[in-house]
Amino acid sequence: METPFYDSMNFVTKRRFTRIRMAFGKEKPYRPHGTLVQNLCKAFGWDATRVVEQLHKERNYLLKQIGKKR
Repeated sequence: METPFYDSMNFVTKRRFTRIRMAFGKEKPYRPHGTLVQNLCKAFGWDATRVVEQLHKERNYLLKQIGKKR
């Protein structure tokens, strides 16, 4: 799977993007921030819904890859 959004992010954003937030032993759903979504909409010319869906796909893929390394 290609990860165009992740590849275009800087280091700090990548860390925030892949961070797992735990609450009561369960992972909270990822909620992308408005600024990130707006910037990606401008850069790729996509609408916000499509950007958020792609962010979720990329994050799930990356978390699986990180899990395989451990």
